[in-house]
Amino acid sequence: MRLARLEPGFISDGVQKLSIQFGTGPARTFTTGFETVTLPEGTFIRADENDAWRLRVTENFSANVGQYFSLSPVFVFQQSREGSPNTNQTWVSAGVRPIVHFTRQVNVALEGGVDWVKDEALASQGFLGKITLAPQISIDNRWNSRPVIRLFVTQAFWSDDFVGRVGGTDYATDKHGTSAGMQMEAWW
Repeated sequence: MRLARLEPGFISDGVQKLSIQFGTGPARTFTTGFETVTLPEGTFIRADENDAWRLRVTENFSANVGQYFSLSPVFVFQQSREGSPNTNQTWVSAGVRPIVHFTRQVNVALEGGVDWVKDEALASQGFLGKITLAPQISIDNRWNSRPVIRLFVTQAFWSDDFVGRVGGTDYATDKHGTSAGMQMEAWW
């Protein structure tokens, strides 16, 4: 059996990131802000109990695969407990954004992703998925080329348990929605 050999430079400028975070009490959010919880009675700041904790594992990479193609997949696993019994929350998320580069500056990105959440406190579980098509103009034909200007259209869909919890007031009674727009992304 002969193994295929990749040409030198087949994958270039790749970036891989793995993170493992663990926090307890007020540090469980990994931020300096407050988390909120939305209940039928309204939205409230969630108190940070000392025995609350969160574990988050993320994995993502980006790679330029030749001159005309780049991609970046991502995976997130998060397990949280608010401190009281029956308050566990599990979140699993996965997605990928391949980009086809037609020229050095003109490309199109297609992004798909799915999230699954189980929340014991709200007695709910389900998924949220989305797919986005985005023609773009960027400074170069590399994954990390910024600034980038894009037009986009996104179609999202979600489980029965998330009706009224995602999509804002425009989609409060729906199980799917579409959004479109234009955005610019710049970072350094």
